[in-house]
Amino acid sequence: MDAPYRILLAEGHKRLRQEIIRILTRIPGTKLSGVVGSGPELSEFLKRSCPDLLIMDICLPGVRALNAAREIRARHPEVKILILAADRDPEYLIQATAAGADGCLPKEEADLELPQAIDALRQGGTYRSSRMASRVREKVLDLSLPNISRF
Repeated sequence: MDAPYRILLAEGHKRLRQEIIRILTRIPGTKLSGVVGSGPELSEFLKRSCPDLLIMDICLPGVRALNAAREIRARHPEVKILILAADRDPEYLIQATAAGADGCLPKEEADLELPQAIDALRQGGTYRSSRMASRVREKVLDLSLPNISRF
């Protein structure tokens, strides 16, 4: 039997934290190895134990989440990182990817997409919310179109 996929949840909002815990307890083969609500708590947890997956609030109190993602990626390259963004702004996806996150998901879509995101990351892939990725494509096209018209 395979060992459970260990997940650490770093979420600053109590209500969303409870909702995500509820979702995680229904995903077979996973184990919630810890829950923290701030950057200092996250740092202390990672000194003691490393999860397979870190699900991290982009607005986690007491830390700049994207800087933390870069540090965690450098110190623990084996840990997958899924960033939870406050909205579907494509800039969050771009910044999270640049910081080394393996995935990015708007909080409002966690109910529907979190199990798929975890499965993709568990299989060694990446995950981008379909709506967020679509908005990034739109932004890239908007930036590219003026350049194309010069030719």
